[in-house]
Amino acid sequence: MENFKLGHASASTWQDAAESCLIQLGELSSSDNLGFLYVTDLIAGELPEILDFFKANTPVTSWVGTVGIGICGSGKQYFNTPAIAVMLGNFPENSFYVFQENENLNQFAAKNRVLFTVAHGDPRSKEIDKDITNTSESLSEGFLVGGLTSSRHEILQIADEIREGGGVSGVIFSNEIEVSTRLTQSCSAIGPYHRISQCDNNIIIGLDDKSALDVFKQD
Repeated sequence: MENFKLGHASASTWQDAAESCLIQLGELSSSDNLGFLYVTDLIAGELPEILDFFKANTPVTSWVGTVGIGICGSGKQYFNTPAIAVMLGNFPENSFYVFQENENLNQFAAKNRVLFTVAHGDPRSKEIDKDITNTSESLSEGFLVGGLTSSRHEILQIADEIREGGGVSGVIFSNEIEVSTRLTQSCSAIGPYHRISQCDNNIIIGLDDKSALDVFKQD
């Protein structure tokens, strides 16, 4: 396949950000058949309109993505500002499958040797651990990458259409697609479980009614 086409931008309105992204994508091809779309949570409520915009202005019909408190583009990160990041790729026919809540995931995996999946999970789901495990087990020897939706507003995912809550969605690739993977971040659990007693949005301030920093140093 050819190189991916990428656009990312921040603007006072989603329309201006989307137009900027579209210009950055450059010349589009009828072979472009899979899109990745991410927006910051300040414009989460407009995600249906944003998805419709890119469907109408690109040849791509298969889409995946979600909302984040912050999102990244090439050499740029956006936080606490309305922003959009979009990437288009062209893949061989029947080499990928967009899924919702593991629907038909096993059927695709049974017919194809699956090596790679990009998945997004709903952090509010009580079954999210089970959902992620089931998705991972469908891959056998493959890689599962992605993350949880993060938003102070609407919790939305994209799996060809807008999804509001529930389970895991994303795109699964057959071994026809070669993928290079790198580990960009990780963490290892230390100490016992603690109760978050104070926080400011996503910043933990207190654990077990003590300073989170003091508890961390003690552990």
